[in-house]
Amino acid sequence: MVITEEFAHKYFGDENPIGKVLNIKSWKTLYKVTGVIEKMPSNSHFHFDMLGSLVSNPDAKSSSWMSSGYFTYLVLQDGYDYKKLEAKLPQTVEKYMGPQIKQAMGVSISQFQKKGNKLGLFLQPLTDIHLKSDMTGELEANGDIRYVYIFGAIAIFMLIIACINFTNLSTAEASKSKRSRRS
Repeated sequence: MVITEEFAHKYFGDENPIGKVLNIKSWKTLYKVTGVIEKMPSNSHFHFDMLGSLVSNPDAKSSSWMSSGYFTYLVLQDGYDYKKLEAKLPQTVEKYMGPQIKQAMGVSISQFQKKGNKLGLFLQPLTDIHLKSDMTGELEANGDIRYVYIFGAIAIFMLIIACINFTNLSTAEASKSKRSRRS
């Protein structure tokens, strides 16, 4: 398990936590501390105090494709169009999730989806998650790109009004000073 410096200080004080064992009761397993990192930056996609290996987690060893409470991150080659890989995912869902849906619910995956149920595997660029994701079950609350556009438009509108106001005031001041010179 890798833990943050803050977590290490909270549970181990000034002792070196490397090699120490943590008993995570809710996960029903022991984890050996193998690394300590700084706190995740605030602009990170997700934040954690401890990050454990799935190899040690008994729930992660399930062969069921239906218990998919895990996020998977892929590193693709530069320039690779992730849409090509995403196009292959429906066949994967059909092959592996289809039989499990049939066994659990007695309907085919197509019948399951025709009833309005959504089931599948999806890809999205990491940079799109915070402002452009509409998927449910994200690790943290997302923002919305529409708000960025709305507030950006309001800011531009306010700048235009300020420019018009400045122009009007400058013109009025210039005409006032011309009148005072004539008198």
